[in-house]
Amino acid sequence: MRQRALLNLGRQDVDIGGLTPEDAGIIVLGGSSDHLVLDVSDAHHALNLGDEVAFWPNYSALLAASTSDYVQKTVIKGL
Repeated sequence: MRQRALLNLGRQDVDIGGLTPEDAGIIVLGGSSDHLVLDVSDAHHALNLGDEVAFWPNYSALLAASTSDYVQKTVIKGL
């Protein structure tokens, strides 16, 4: 049986087709307006409730996330 994860992130927040999980073992299966479904069966680290999942966004995903009122933004200087 494959393991799934449900994230509090959806199409109203970001272009989910433009998200690539930082962990190559995680697969984006799809989503709704406010949730994202991942297959985490092959994730390099086990995920627990409340864990964060990192993504590499393409331009459209980054633009949507940057302009969404529902996405918390944190500026990290010096990278």
